[in-house]
Amino acid sequence: MTVPTNHGSLASAGSYATTRRGGLTNDEIRQAKALRAKNWGWQNIANVLGRCREDVQQALEPIKLEAIPALNSTEVLVARSKIETEARDRRFAEMWSSNASVADIADHFAVSSNTINSWRLRLNLPSRLAPKLAMRSASTSKTCGVEAERIAESIANTYGFCLKDLAPAPSRSYRYSRPRQHIMSVLMQSGYSTVSIGTLLHTDHGTVSYGAQSHRRRQAQDMAA
Repeated sequence: MTVPTNHGSLASAGSYATTRRGGLTNDEIRQAKALRAKNWGWQNIANVLGRCREDVQQALEPIKLEAIPALNSTEVLVARSKIETEARDRRFAEMWSSNASVADIADHFAVSSNTINSWRLRLNLPSRLAPKLAMRSASTSKTCGVEAERIAESIANTYGFCLKDLAPAPSRSYRYSRPRQHIMSVLMQSGYSTVSIGTLLHTDHGTVSYGAQSHRRRQAQDMAA
């Protein structure tokens, strides 16, 4: 196995951070904690230390596995996996409830935002409240730009997605169509034209109008229930 000669250097240790190499030294743990306090991602810290990502995260956030013997049997492996999954789910629920951004959660667990949304649904966690926006005049017709993208990104985040996951939509399933319709409705109510919303979401203006109506109809049904 190749061992980097610059071990522990903060300059360019990242090129060898691909192999698990055991526990971190006290100095490495101090460096990792300092970088984590600056909101560095796990992989970036591992790159700096020339270490494996799993070793770095385990050193700072150890998972309690002492109750299970380290035997290579199917039963033990399944039990260890269950404990790790439960610990991960608890941490995910905490981060979701604390309104950590989708990007930060994705970096923390090294997963995509699609996976984040799947975990949210599996754990039955509620979608977050969308940002409250000032209503615009019906006669106003704006073209989607940076502000519209920010609004759409915020709404996508409430469902556990990033905007790029929804535009274009990978399928017509509810998990994608309903967040998209929510964005359509809010942007229309904020004065953006259906044509420019369609361009933002990679669809046509008729779909935007229909989607916005569908979202408002569901809101009315929820209020009446």
